[in-house]
Amino acid sequence: MFVDFFQNATLLVTLTMLYGLVARLRKGKPKLFVVFSGLLFGGVAVAAMNMPFEMEPGIIYDGRSVILTLAGLFGGIIPSVIAVAVASFFRLYVGGIGVYAGVSTIVLCALTGLSFRQIYLRKVHKFNLLGFYFIGFVSHLVMLGAQLTLPWPGAWHILGNIWQPVLVLFPPVFMLIAYFIHGEEVKIVAAAKIAQAESLFRATFYSIGDAVIITDANGIVQKLNLSAEKLTGYTENEAIGTSCEKVVRLEDEVSGKLLPNPVANVLEQGRIIGLSNGVLAVSRQDEKYPVTYSASPIVDESSKQKGMVIILRDQSADRQQQKQLTDSELMLREAQRIAKLGHFTLNIVHGFWSCSKELDNIFGIDSHYKKDFDGWLSIVHPDFKQEVEGVFQSLVNGGREQHNMVFKITDHKEGKEKWVQGLCKAKHDEKNVVVEIFGTIQDITSLKDAENIIGRQAQIVDQVHDSIFAADTQGLITDWNKGAQKLHGFNEEEVIGKHVSFLVPDEHKQMFNEHIAKRMSTEGEYYLEVPMIKKDGGTFHANVSLSVFYGASKKVSGIIGYAIDFTRQKLLEGELKQTNEKYLALNEELNESLVHIQLINAELKEAKEKAEQSDRMKSAFLANMSHEIRTPMNGILGFTSLLRNDNISPAAKNTYIDIVERSSKRLLATINDLIDISRIESGQVSVFETRINVHELLHELDLLFRTETEAKGLKYRVVNQLVADQNETFTDKEKIYSILTNFIKNAIKFTSAGEIEVGCLYKQGNIVFYVKDTGVGIAKENHKLIFERFVQEDTNLSRKFEGSGLGLAISKAYTHLLGGEIWVESEKGQGACFYLSLPFKTDNQLHSPDSSITEADDAKTVVPLHLLVVEDDYFSFKYFEELLSEYCAELLHAPSGLEAIDIFSENPQINLVLMDVKLPGLDGYETTRRIKKIRPEIPVIAQTAFALDEDKQKAYDAGCVDFVAKPINATELLIKIRKHLAAGNI
Repeated sequence: MFVDFFQNATLLVTLTMLYGLVARLRKGKPKLFVVFSGLLFGGVAVAAMNMPFEMEPGIIYDGRSVILTLAGLFGGIIPSVIAVAVASFFRLYVGGIGVYAGVSTIVLCALTGLSFRQIYLRKVHKFNLLGFYFIGFVSHLVMLGAQLTLPWPGAWHILGNIWQPVLVLFPPVFMLIAYFIHGEEVKIVAAAKIAQAESLFRATFYSIGDAVIITDANGIVQKLNLSAEKLTGYTENEAIGTSCEKVVRLEDEVSGKLLPNPVANVLEQGRIIGLSNGVLAVSRQDEKYPVTYSASPIVDESSKQKGMVIILRDQSADRQQQKQLTDSELMLREAQRIAKLGHFTLNIVHGFWSCSKELDNIFGIDSHYKKDFDGWLSIVHPDFKQEVEGVFQSLVNGGREQHNMVFKITDHKEGKEKWVQGLCKAKHDEKNVVVEIFGTIQDITSLKDAENIIGRQAQIVDQVHDSIFAADTQGLITDWNKGAQKLHGFNEEEVIGKHVSFLVPDEHKQMFNEHIAKRMSTEGEYYLEVPMIKKDGGTFHANVSLSVFYGASKKVSGIIGYAIDFTRQKLLEGELKQTNEKYLALNEELNESLVHIQLINAELKEAKEKAEQSDRMKSAFLANMSHEIRTPMNGILGFTSLLRNDNISPAAKNTYIDIVERSSKRLLATINDLIDISRIESGQVSVFETRINVHELLHELDLLFRTETEAKGLKYRVVNQLVADQNETFTDKEKIYSILTNFIKNAIKFTSAGEIEVGCLYKQGNIVFYVKDTGVGIAKENHKLIFERFVQEDTNLSRKFEGSGLGLAISKAYTHLLGGEIWVESEKGQGACFYLSLPFKTDNQLHSPDSSITEADDAKTVVPLHLLVVEDDYFSFKYFEELLSEYCAELLHAPSGLEAIDIFSENPQINLVLMDVKLPGLDGYETTRRIKKIRPEIPVIAQTAFALDEDKQKAYDAGCVDFVAKPINATELLIKIRKHLAAGNI
């Protein structure tokens, strides 16, 4: 008996080896493996029945019970059915009185194996020896039960003789054979996971955003991802087998020197090397990218170094983001200033608070103000102190997390009452104790006056409900993300191991499975729309994307699904379809517009070409701006430092001072042009029309430019062809002055010899100004181009003449605002004549023109000047003192508005006031109003760094008769002082 038992055991071991061999060959051919394994189990069962062993005379048994149970447990339904069919046919063929018991044993043992497979959700590889013994014991209890089908009463006698040896010998045999097969299954599962991990590694390695380079222990490149190909200039095939020192080149961003390649340090010392900012990666094509760099050794389980991994992170985008962040911070500070919004932080532990500069301005405090809690409450208006204190107390005690309130404060500096809106919130430490209160304060006085306070807080909630799942080649779910859990309602444990068709309603399962099968056999992505189920029994319309992923053998390892809930879009599609049907009737009418659209397309193409040309012009302009700003700055800084030398001669010193002065004027002109063009672009330029005398305007320009033209050796002529009643018109004097000044400056710049003629004439209801020169001239094809923004006729780096290229564009914009026209007549090398034509405007109250000021007029020849200079900046006053003292019979100084009023009241001989509009306490506008109340006839000339049209209008509204912008032009200031003293305003 033992020899027969040993032969059956050997047969079972052979089954184990064959099963393992077949299992390894099943990759990519799962259906063939299922059939073959069923035939294998059935064939071995037949072989076992051909080598039975006799437990006692007349009672013969074999290992079929073990084999069929294993077929059900490891093979599943189809292999079990095949094995049962093969073994049953053979047993029926053998026949005998035990044929029914034999067939029953075959069927029941296979069903026992299948039952345990189903109970444990097919995770057979998770069993242990004790579990296998239990299954073997149960299956042979079932096998003993099958013997009851033997003829009676012999069946009961046979059971009594065989139950002990069957239950003692067969379960251990089953346990060992099952454990061996289990080992093969574990190896197969592990190999599949390794292949999947390798697939994920390759997908990650080649899609990662950072450049990654892997070398062997000798520094020879083994792998190179796509990002590394960009930074190094090598493709992976070119780099593999090449020394890392050749592929990776690093350069110091400041010095431009190549940095030592850290390969040696990493490979020899086995330590991590890292470089931060200031490093450039130099590609094979000498392209340079700012990077951060790290390199670390690769070691195996025995700590032996196997190679090195290098990671280069391209900092180009980070630097752009940092620049954007810096710009955003500047914009935020400017926005806070414009919105009168400041922020604060109150430290509960120390009892002090800090705030932004804008909040200092709102509160009227400075850096010396004591910023404790009492200091805060002293600013709050008495009517609101209790409420504000209660808010802070509530936040500290945890009663509220944040608070928004409107209350009044008293400006600490000026004593004015202001309405503010405060938003504050509590900050907790790790013990949930309030440690800080932070928030914002906005000056809403003007909004409160209008009783129209609007809350501007908004909360944007954006939740994405996207489902991502993965399944193996059999369609069984292996991965389930949180988005899927949120969308479907099922957690990971409820879906892992289930077929993906579980996610769709029953009526769509067949269609969904067909799509899954089709996707498994094709490359690329596949999209479908299908209803999907929720745990609560509901459904939603889903847009599903299916794509496969591959194992190490480059065979399909599974499928990834991406589902988006588009239930709402589906409803909208239905509505859109109905709407579309309505509009289809209009399609025929639209076809008639095709020709018109084609014409528009042609126009758009032309506009595109103009836009591209504009971009090129802007690039040239930016390069020119850099030159026009840096060049005068170089002259200012360079020759200012040379002036510190005590050993320079007076002549050299005067030369240096002249260079600094000319460079400063050049820089100021560039800045003014930039400010003007920015205001024009943003639509912030307004027109302020006043009555002007054309003769006086030409005379002012004569005084301003005659010296400069004569110094260059040019003749300067003024030709006024207007008759007496045409000399006065209504227009914006400042803008005309700017346009003509630009014309004259260009004429001086581009004329090296000859003359410049400035004149005006009356033509068909318009006053036409012109500036004619004998300079280099302008090519005809550029006549319109030079009036465009960012354009100069000569854009080369080697161009002869300086300038921003904005003057004529600004002049053109001003001309259009005034309702006029601007043009040029010129030929290359024959000089140029620029024209400005403006509508002539008069009214019935125009008085006879005053006698114009002659060139012989001078500030010293008019009435004695008793001047009051109101200026808080000491150095600015000293400049006025040096400039004007020789023209003044008396020069008085007031550093503030209140002092100016006192000095003016005590000195009635003052006959002109030079007023700074930005003063501590009482500003220049209000000071002017109060001085005019004392003596309405006193002329006040405003002087400030605020040079916008709106600022000038504010000065005129306050009572000023004229306006000069800082930095002060001495000639312009003297002309205006002489004008208003001579005009009889005193």
